[in-house]
Amino acid sequence: MDEDLNFDFKNCMKLEYGLKEARELLQKEFQRRWRLVHAHDWINSATVGGNEFIRGFGSEVYKKAGRLQKKSLEEGDLNKLDITTIAQLLQTKYIKSSKDANFQDLQSAIQEIVEVRNKLAHHPTKSLSESEFINLWLKLSKAMRSLGFPEGELDSIRFADSMAGISFGHTNLRPVNEKSITEGTKLKESGNKLFRQNQFKDAIEMYSQGISLPDLPDDILAVLYSNRSGTYLKLEKTEKNIRNASDDAKRAVKAQPTWWKSHYRLGSAYEAKKKLSKALSEYTIALALDPTQVEVSSAISGCKNEIKIREREEHLDPNNMPMSREEYLKKINARFGGLGVTSQMLTEQMKVYRRSGNPELIAIADVYLAHHYLTGMDDVPQSYEQAARLFAKATAAGNAEAIYNLAVLTKSGKGVERNIPLALNLFKRAAAQPPFLDQGKTMKNVGVAEAEHSLGLCYEEGVGVEPNYQQAIDWYERGSAHGCGGSANNLGHMYSNGKGVVRNLKRAEQYWKLGNWELQWEMLMQWILS
Repeated sequence: MDEDLNFDFKNCMKLEYGLKEARELLQKEFQRRWRLVHAHDWINSATVGGNEFIRGFGSEVYKKAGRLQKKSLEEGDLNKLDITTIAQLLQTKYIKSSKDANFQDLQSAIQEIVEVRNKLAHHPTKSLSESEFINLWLKLSKAMRSLGFPEGELDSIRFADSMAGISFGHTNLRPVNEKSITEGTKLKESGNKLFRQNQFKDAIEMYSQGISLPDLPDDILAVLYSNRSGTYLKLEKTEKNIRNASDDAKRAVKAQPTWWKSHYRLGSAYEAKKKLSKALSEYTIALALDPTQVEVSSAISGCKNEIKIREREEHLDPNNMPMSREEYLKKINARFGGLGVTSQMLTEQMKVYRRSGNPELIAIADVYLAHHYLTGMDDVPQSYEQAARLFAKATAAGNAEAIYNLAVLTKSGKGVERNIPLALNLFKRAAAQPPFLDQGKTMKNVGVAEAEHSLGLCYEEGVGVEPNYQQAIDWYERGSAHGCGGSANNLGHMYSNGKGVVRNLKRAEQYWKLGNWELQWEMLMQWILS
């Protein structure tokens, strides 16, 4: 895949890296001009670089800056500013020196660089044809040569066969601090150790200390930002934590635009924000940069699945909402024929199961408790991690309901690492079990029909497998036959749209009614009549 980087992403990445080097050139030029005008060096600090600057000639740039760039300007750290902000700083009249006769040439170069940046940033696919790439590269390289960037270095980027050759280890135009490299590496390793121990807040502190070190090279800085971004997403999913994760991921991309993990982190942050199309775009770039990363492949499949769920509006289906205690008891009573089961009765029965020494009965008690952690019922704190642990324990005993629920958590990455291939295997394990627990077929083996329905969705939408409508129909038919209304509903959609079958509205009506979706049929008939 590295030959074309999946629809010409390689051309896009070469320009991204070229713009990164152009940003370094503009920063170096800004520091030179600041020294000429102010007779002292720029100091990266909130006191000298920050306050002095944003209250002075940088005030107009500060007012127009976005939230993340405002924060960087307040910190006074030039290394955190993006190429657009640095370009704006260089276009202010206050940076022009009476000793400089080349100010107009600089403005022309800036204009070319910003134009390339804008066209790339707003490109709809991030997939550049050779002609598009050459046109933008000629503009960028001309501007960079005028700023003193070596011709040979430009050629090494343009004609690189592998993106790995122009990512980590490429020339830094900024000076680096060897002491900071040593200390930053130690802090990164300390943060990683704390992360593995689930001490996420302490890990963030270690990464933050590393990020604050002066003159770190981009490769180490990118890893620190990337790790801190991932750690923020391990905390409670508050707006602030997700925003911090997004900010750090963007800075990791800025530091290393051709590193797969920086784009993966940004995709994860976008997914946490429910910006699924942006997440999918970043995941796709990450996989193009390194096709061997299984976690990226799983993220792409999971993201596509979430997009399809929203297209089908399944997230609005009451059956997919967290259940209250009353709703859960109602479901339990329906399972046992309306015997008037109470929460107290169930709790006592589960105690009996745990004392029985029977693995199958203990598994039922584990599943019961796992559902409490899943939804936060009866004063049990909501915890996907605890739910996954209990489902995994009951899975070892062969409980179909546990296997199915563990597959759902694994597919979505809740409480466990997202792993689409493993989720598919779990769905198939659950679906392989008998659909009923009794010979009279009155007591469902919960988890079997649900797993069959989930496999139908995977094959219909191509989540973790190649799309295969016939396979989807087979799984939906199995799920429908075993009492899954969602499978019957989806069969209705496939017959109404002619997906994998000859279009047949009468058959669609039969399946919708079987799935208790008469409203769907009425809406379709109204549309046809209109």
